[in-house]
Amino acid sequence: MKNVDKKPFFAELGALAEVMNEAVSELKARVYFEDLSDYPIEVVIKALRIARKEFRWFPRIKEIRDLCNDIVSSMPRQTIPEDHRLPERIELSEEERQASKERIRRLIEEFKTKLGIVDFSSKEKAEIFETRRRELKKQAEELLS
Repeated sequence: MKNVDKKPFFAELGALAEVMNEAVSELKARVYFEDLSDYPIEVVIKALRIARKEFRWFPRIKEIRDLCNDIVSSMPRQTIPEDHRLPERIELSEEERQASKERIRRLIEEFKTKLGIVDFSSKEKAEIFETRRRELKKQAEELLS
């Protein structure tokens, strides 16, 4: 939404507030506008009208955003405004592609470490694991005897 969309937005928000017997201060209306402004006005108005028909209580911003996301995801790509579309394809240089792959590898390794996941794909790591397993088994047997 853009500044020119404030009037229709406030009118629709006011209608929703009226039918739900909710007092909407000027500040609350501005916050709702600001937090929903990354959606096209048509999508937001449609979401507010759905909320008016289907919700029992005045919706929180998150609930309206969820409706907006549902509406946008169900729209054919051609009807999504240009400034809200994801690109069809992102072109990366070979250098950017390699850097991206390396970042992903580092993140995967970081997650594995945090989750305690051991990669046994190499023979050396598998042997270390097997040796440690035998040691722990021996310790367990000694404790139980």
